[in-house]
Amino acid sequence: LDEPSAFLDYPGKEELMLLLRSLAHNENKAILISSHDIDMVKRYADLFWVMLKTKAGTTLSVDTDPSKFDPDLLRNS
Repeated sequence: LDEPSAFLDYPGKEELMLLLRSLAHNENKAILISSHDIDMVKRYADLFWVMLKTKAGTTLSVDTDPSKFDPDLLRNS
């Protein structure tokens, strides 16, 4: 899904993400979402990838713990 919550208000975002998380866990489905909302990703993702465009090129970071994501990576890229 490409930015599925982009034009939703906060309660709508929460409802959508809870629904998607429930679907993924209860139905054993993988759901891939692209998002610029790092706070949302940290709250709901089981796995996340961060793509950064740096002076050296595009970098991909993969982790299973969204709480370890460092927002400074975005500011410094």
